[in-house]
Amino acid sequence: MVSAFVGTTVATRRSNAALLRQRAVDLVRTEQARTQAAIVAERSRMARELHDVAAHHLSGLVVQAAAVERQIDSDPESAKRGTAWIRAQGKETLDSLRLIVGVLRERPGADGEHAADPHDAPPPGLDALDALVRTARAAGDTVELTRAGTSRDLSPIADAAFYRVAQEALSNARQHAPEAPVRITVRFDGREVSLEVVNDPAPGRRRTGTARQGMGLVGMRERAQLVGATLTTGATPSGGWRVLLTLPLHPE
Repeated sequence: MVSAFVGTTVATRRSNAALLRQRAVDLVRTEQARTQAAIVAERSRMARELHDVAAHHLSGLVVQAAAVERQIDSDPESAKRGTAWIRAQGKETLDSLRLIVGVLRERPGADGEHAADPHDAPPPGLDALDALVRTARAAGDTVELTRAGTSRDLSPIADAAFYRVAQEALSNARQHAPEAPVRITVRFDGREVSLEVVNDPAPGRRRTGTARQGMGLVGMRERAQLVGATLTTGATPSGGWRVLLTLPLHPE
């Protein structure tokens, strides 16, 4: 009886030890999988940020450079102002790219947290739309910004998503409907916040309603899904284009 009891106890302990070892292995594998998923998600986010910065700023630089080229002989003063704007925008683009690359260069500090980076800064949000509009106007775009309702604080990731969608919509309007007026409306009510960007068709031509394709719209949808917002895009009856981003607001 005693030997049987001892044998059973030893076998049970061995079984428990093997089970604990297996659980430890499973935990390590789960943590590795989570880490890998986080790395992939971060790379995707950084690719999106790089695309947004490049698409918005560089498209404006190309448009302004073409205008300067036409003005060099006929209007030297305007050409000088244009080159000054290109220089300023080039610097802003480099600063934005350095900010993004700075995130990739972060190293854990002694306490396990990320060490501070000289280029680290919070991403722009709805408060930065005025500066975005001023930049677009300086590039020659006709942009109108309207705000309605009582503004409320959004989470940083939602705030950044709204800004990036507005930025991408402006870039798309500049690319697909150059010189067309653009209207941006930010509206807060008791239940939701919405961002609407509508551009008219390009002067001298009417859009046929063909859906815009490319990484821009895909990025908008990804950002909307990330923060639980709804994105609606499509042609307007006049032949322009409309982007509508809507996010439900919660009392808390």
